[in-house]
Amino acid sequence: MQRMRDAAPRIADAARPYQQEAAIWGSRTGSFLLADQQGLGKTIETLATIMRSGPATGQQWHIIFAPLVAVESVWSKEVVRWLAGSHAEVLPLLGSLAQRQAALEGFTPKPDTRHVFVVANIESARIKPEWPADKPRKAKYAKYLTKNAVLPALHARVWDTVVVDECQRALIRTSGAPTQTRAGFEVLSKNSNRRIALSGTPMRGKPEQLWGTLHWLRPDVYTSYWKWVKTYFSLTSNGYSKFLLNGFRPGGENRLANDLKSIMLRRTKAEVLPELPPKQYAGGYLDPEDEGSPLGVWLDMTPAQEKQLAAFERDGLIDFGSEGEVLANGVLAEYTRRKQLANAVHELKNGVLVPTLDSPKYEWLLDWLSESDGAKIVVASQFTQVINVFAAGLRAEGYTVSVLTGETPQRRRTEMVEQFQNTDEVQVFMLNTKAGGVALTLDSADYLVLLDETTVPDDQEQVEDRIHRASRMHNVTIYYLRTLGTLDEEIAWIAAARMNVQQYLLDGARGVEYARALYNQHKE
Repeated sequence: MQRMRDAAPRIADAARPYQQEAAIWGSRTGSFLLADQQGLGKTIETLATIMRSGPATGQQWHIIFAPLVAVESVWSKEVVRWLAGSHAEVLPLLGSLAQRQAALEGFTPKPDTRHVFVVANIESARIKPEWPADKPRKAKYAKYLTKNAVLPALHARVWDTVVVDECQRALIRTSGAPTQTRAGFEVLSKNSNRRIALSGTPMRGKPEQLWGTLHWLRPDVYTSYWKWVKTYFSLTSNGYSKFLLNGFRPGGENRLANDLKSIMLRRTKAEVLPELPPKQYAGGYLDPEDEGSPLGVWLDMTPAQEKQLAAFERDGLIDFGSEGEVLANGVLAEYTRRKQLANAVHELKNGVLVPTLDSPKYEWLLDWLSESDGAKIVVASQFTQVINVFAAGLRAEGYTVSVLTGETPQRRRTEMVEQFQNTDEVQVFMLNTKAGGVALTLDSADYLVLLDETTVPDDQEQVEDRIHRASRMHNVTIYYLRTLGTLDEEIAWIAAARMNVQQYLLDGARGVEYARALYNQHKE
């Protein structure tokens, strides 16, 4: 503990025991995946790990990659907050590519600085491919040279630490050619002394997708995707040149969970914060006699909604008479239309399909708010149009509503969060599931309503943990609104099945006892 106090006194004074455990485990492990549940403080745990591992003299350079919305509002502020007085400086890379390149090239740390933290958005790592002149432009011939990086200065040094926050956005890869961003991270992996990947939801609902992160962390151990999957998964051939994963092979699930212990640290809120009440999920089971069926608030379609959905499933299109018609060209388009129609009746405006307030979910939300006695609530949907239309309807009913989507500027985003968190001026905070899944704390709300969901449980869990966090001990109630007889039922089953596998692998492979033993051994 004295070592941490000397390196970062603010962290030493404020960090919870489980966060100190993470710093000890991480400093001993080298490159690792920190997969603590959202809201447990992976930011402070990462900074504590770096500072505990740092030199008594000399200078180290660390780079942190994060979603753009978290570059300044989260990481840069947290470095200043926790490492003030610790001989640390932070350089957020913002603006155009030219501005970011110039900022990095022109930065000179103070003579007494021991730790330089550069914070950049994930896409800053990109390297464009180059093909030999005598070879066809095929993925296997692509070369990723640092001269072709979008920010060459990022690749001009060896980094002491490379951190990738929300690593599921950047590091997932199976076989084949990497994306430009992933290629950039692979180059950084070679030019770094230590790598730390952060995500409370690192597999995007599919355990085989862990390989990309594991390979990035320890490429000398995780050398081949197919060699890795054959260890844990059953493979079948598609009759051509590809193999398909067909679930775990006998014992594969247990073996994977056990093997993850050496590289991944995972703690749940229930384990390390028993004083934080667990999330409560309202509603009932899809099948009242089967507690294994999906839990949610199950709603009946409105008459017009049922008619519109039935016509679409029969004809493959939505006919708006003289206004025109909307076709579903392809499986993906049909799937999207069915998801949209599960939310509300739609109309055609200027050739664009737009949801209306003829919706059992909107009606439920109005009823809930009328009985809420002013309680704060967060409402999420993956469809920005649904958010905008429902928000307009609620405002017309006299409710104060903030709306956050991918179109919301960063400065406005910060202002909205502060207003919701620190005043009583806004009762309803509506957000797009993707845009609001990271870099937000909305724990002044005790209630969350998810109007729809994806088949990837990570997406919903990210939003849930915007309000269920270590920063406030309170009861959180979550409502999944699902419409009977629609695609909502199928999605609920798929998400639940994936969550079961995910929880077993992550929460059964936490490495907690080892972390705690190290902490008890070295806390003095």
